[in-house]
Amino acid sequence: PNAIELDYVQRMMAWMLWRPADEVGLGHAVQLGLGAGSVTRFCHRTLHMQTTAVEINPSVIAACRQWFRLPDNDRRLTVVNDDAGHWVADPAHRQTVQVLHVDLYDHEAAAPVLDDAAFYRHCRAVLVDADGDGLGGGLMSVNLFGRHASFEASVQRIAAVFGADQVWN
Repeated sequence: PNAIELDYVQRMMAWMLWRPADEVGLGHAVQLGLGAGSVTRFCHRTLHMQTTAVEINPSVIAACRQWFRLPDNDRRLTVVNDDAGHWVADPAHRQTVQVLHVDLYDHEAAAPVLDDAAFYRHCRAVLVDADGDGLGGGLMSVNLFGRHASFEASVQRIAAVFGADQVWN
């Protein structure tokens, strides 16, 4: 459970390509949507990052802890039972995140459940500025996989908030 095996999870970790090698394990990684906990476990156990996972469904958190070896909270890991939209909108989280993973799907995995400009503005606000922490600026990876034909519209919303030159797909 500590290796990144699935293609889509590997793609979620592509942010590592934009970070200098000596900075990859530094800073705060946040996962919006826990899934099976692969990204959370990797950031916590392998990269040794300060790691926060925000998951709205307490049953998902319990399943990850029971079946997928997600560790209990400790000094570097915090799993929060909260709505991701509320978490990123909270001013207490502004400029605190180096890496933001957004993987928010409904139980049918049809389309992202949070996918509007206001949500992405809040995501941008939690990311640190390039000069804010001595590291490079914050990075966000978004899982836009789904059966719904919303990929292009989602990319356009993200580009409108972050700038077209800041989006790679």
